[in-house]
Amino acid sequence: MDLQNEISKLLPTTTYITRVKIENEKAELLEFKLLKSGNYTQYSAEEFNKDLCLQNLSPEDKESLIKNLPKLVKQETFVLKYKFKDKNGKYHFFKDILKVIDKTDNIYTILGIGIDISKEEELVQIYNTLQNSPHIGVLIYKNKFIYANKTICDILETDQKTICTLNPTDILPDKFKEKINKVVEKRLRGEEFFNFVEVETKSLNNSRRHLKFFSQTILYDHDYAGFLLAIDKTKEIKHQMLLKLISDINKILLEEKNELTLLQKCVQTIKKSKLFIDATLNLINNPQKPPQDYESLISLPIVINKKLIATIDIFSKYKNDFDSSTTEILTEISTNIQKAIENITITNILFILKEAVEKSFQWVVITDKQGNILYANDVVFKLSGYSKDELIGKNANIFKSGLHNKEFYKKLWNTVTKGEVFETEIINKRKDGTLFYLKDRIVPVKVNDNYFFVSLGMNITKEKELEAKISDLQYLDSLTALLNRDGFLTKSKKIIEEYPNQKYALLLIDIKDFKIINKIKGSKFGDIVLKNIANILKENFANYLPSRIGNDEFALFIPFNNESEIIIHAQQIIEKIKNLTFPEYNPSVNIGIAYYFSHAYTPKRLLECSSIALHIAKQNENSFEIYNPSLSHSLTVYIKTKSAINKALKNDDFEYYFQPYYSLKQKKFIGAEALLRIKNTQMSTESFILYAETSGIIKQIEQKMLKKLADTARKIKIPISFNLSSTSLKDKKHVENIISFFKGIEENITIEVTERLLVDGSFEIFKKLKEKGFKIAIDDFGSGYASFKYLKNLYADILKIDKDFVQNINSSENDKKIFEIILDFANKFNMQTISEGVETKAQEKTLKELNCDLIQGFLYSKPLPLNKLQNLFKKSSQKILT
Repeated sequence: MDLQNEISKLLPTTTYITRVKIENEKAELLEFKLLKSGNYTQYSAEEFNKDLCLQNLSPEDKESLIKNLPKLVKQETFVLKYKFKDKNGKYHFFKDILKVIDKTDNIYTILGIGIDISKEEELVQIYNTLQNSPHIGVLIYKNKFIYANKTICDILETDQKTICTLNPTDILPDKFKEKINKVVEKRLRGEEFFNFVEVETKSLNNSRRHLKFFSQTILYDHDYAGFLLAIDKTKEIKHQMLLKLISDINKILLEEKNELTLLQKCVQTIKKSKLFIDATLNLINNPQKPPQDYESLISLPIVINKKLIATIDIFSKYKNDFDSSTTEILTEISTNIQKAIENITITNILFILKEAVEKSFQWVVITDKQGNILYANDVVFKLSGYSKDELIGKNANIFKSGLHNKEFYKKLWNTVTKGEVFETEIINKRKDGTLFYLKDRIVPVKVNDNYFFVSLGMNITKEKELEAKISDLQYLDSLTALLNRDGFLTKSKKIIEEYPNQKYALLLIDIKDFKIINKIKGSKFGDIVLKNIANILKENFANYLPSRIGNDEFALFIPFNNESEIIIHAQQIIEKIKNLTFPEYNPSVNIGIAYYFSHAYTPKRLLECSSIALHIAKQNENSFEIYNPSLSHSLTVYIKTKSAINKALKNDDFEYYFQPYYSLKQKKFIGAEALLRIKNTQMSTESFILYAETSGIIKQIEQKMLKKLADTARKIKIPISFNLSSTSLKDKKHVENIISFFKGIEENITIEVTERLLVDGSFEIFKKLKEKGFKIAIDDFGSGYASFKYLKNLYADILKIDKDFVQNINSSENDKKIFEIILDFANKFNMQTISEGVETKAQEKTLKELNCDLIQGFLYSKPLPLNKLQNLFKKSSQKILT
């Protein structure tokens, strides 16, 4: 027994007894008692218990033990391997041999002997890591290879079975065979020494390999053997060789100035690189024969100006040697060669260009990024009056005339420093102080990381002088000899630019009801009125840019210090024009006033503000109104309307709704009026149409929308009417376009014009429309100034009676009588009548009694989208409006 204890002390084992409960295939540790500690864990037998045992097991081993123990105990004797944490927190590997020594019910008593196998496991892990390394090949050999890991098989492009038929000299070049045979002999005799060799060789598939071998003598399978580690350096070494090749070729590209010699030297350098067995230059007209015994080939094209001039063919003794990385570098070499050849060509061209520039008729100045002059040609010296010595090295601002503001030069430099071309007409100053004009194109050129600026200019001084004379005529109104609208805006803008801190007032003067007077009394009479008003402005306000900016609108641009000055001027204008007397006519005016810079900063915006003020002033006769923020509602409506229309045009948000006509005699719907709307807005049609007409944008809207309306009319085959603006009727070309939209369906289309257009004239347009087959309807009849004189010459097809008469037809005897007169007039001239705004049955009854032809209003239908209009007409037979 004493001997047993002594042996037990000497043996490096741990002995323990544990009791385990197995129930429902689950294990529960009931007790753990350490009989003998091997001192691996630094815990004493007294410290050990079941909780410590479970706590220090690695989590994965604990889970495995609980899962597998119910099966293992049935074997009575079994082995466990696990990791266990010692007192210092370090893990040990243990191998335990366990035997079931008692079983009572489902309680198992197990005797265990544990051995610390940490060192062995660590060595196994190192071995497995080495064996499975994706970067290190492992070989063991005697007379032949007897072991190879997967990595060396991949490197040599073969399998383990094939490798084990080879000896070490089979994977190395011939020049190493004698040396390697001696090494093998020593290894097999048991001589221990370290050996290293680096070789370029082939894989068994004949691919390029650069390998580093490290070898040592080991005992394997009870005998001496060679242990070989191999590292594949192919990519790294090949890449280094390719980079050196690029470097060597780039030196040639920098030095050689002859294209053919450059190509020949590059090919010779590739040959000498020892990367490849051969390289040839194949000129398009002189191809070369390839060498013998090559495994792979790449052909590098040399393309100049999109034309193939040669190829450099490179040959390798290795299979698949031109992989993607090699091809990428060789392609870069090809690109560099092409650029070098192009540079040789460019150098020759630059010499030619320099000669051409020197003798050019064009102004050429080159500056650095600070604007310092580096080069100027002879044209510059002649045109500016400076000598070469006076210009080179000076800043280009030596030419500044002072006639361009800071914003001009800021924009110029911002453009060119961003790498963009700046084109302008610039006024420069000669050495003697006189001015000259250039049509200048400033081109930024980036060389390496520096910008240079090339000014290419054409002398346009004579053209500018002539243009100035012509411009003065373009800015004049031919009737009154005042400035026209463009002239007024241009001149006032220049005044603001010269004296931006001065206060100015823009007075917009409108002759009340001038269009009506002009038509009633004739255009000659109107011209006399306009000339007289123009003379008043010229005689009394000559220094304030008196201008005629519209048919019946004039403007003044007056500098002031006190607002009372402007009020006095406005009163003077009103009084002087009011005192003009003509046969049966005394003109009156309204004035809208806006201030720079209280209300706006540009003449165009001032004109808009004064127009708003004028709109308010027109509510009274011979009055003026000053624009101010208190006119917020008018301003808001104006801005919103302008924004909504521009947005609708941009986003194609205009659409048509259709309000049908109902025939009292036929008792069915026979046509519909197309009403323009803006999608997703509550804005009334009247408000945006008014803005569109006054701003002139109505024609753009009509060009887009009337074409769509024509397409719709062709599709639905329902008689359609639409309103044509007064602005449009004055533009013959625009009307021609509209006529073309409706070609072939004119008889189904009615064009509505407001009554006031009859006073404005446009009879020639109406006549043309009728000749083409369109019907003409007079809209809002009774609300304007039309007389029988105009109506009898028009021969309209339809009169649309204003809704104000309809609304009062049952409450006002006078309205009813007027209605009867209109109906009678229409009947005598074979015109149909449409009553607008019918909302009640009482109105319908009266209109029926009065023999009105058609009814339009909410009583029958509100304006409808197209699909609902078509549904409505399905219930009512269709008939063309006649």
